[in-house]
Amino acid sequence: MNTTEPLTITVQQSTPGRVVLALSGPCDFETVEDLRQAADEALAATPSPHCLTLDFTDVDDWDSSGLSSLIYAKRLTDTDGVRLHVTGLDTHQQEILHLTGLDLYLADALTHSCQDHTADPTAVTAT
Repeated sequence: MNTTEPLTITVQQSTPGRVVLALSGPCDFETVEDLRQAADEALAATPSPHCLTLDFTDVDDWDSSGLSSLIYAKRLTDTDGVRLHVTGLDTHQQEILHLTGLDLYLADALTHSCQDHTADPTAVTAT
């Protein structure tokens, strides 16, 4: 049972093929499964997206499970041939990625956006 505040995930879609998961709240042990499920569902959509963006702008807390969710998303998108883009990380989160070496593993996702898919996203559902 989740005893912390929920992780709210707003799914935004645009054509062609861009999905943004805008996160709000904690991304921790008790909420990370929600993010994994949302990423799975976004990538299972038909037609499948070309780019998945994880927007951490409103994530107010995270732990090692939050880090593992980034690894999970990277592996999932690599397997599916989808570009991953991670945005909205604050200075503390960026420092943690650097200290753990995940900034190197996620280098493309942290530096390359989905600008190939320039249509403005429109919110379609919220979890």
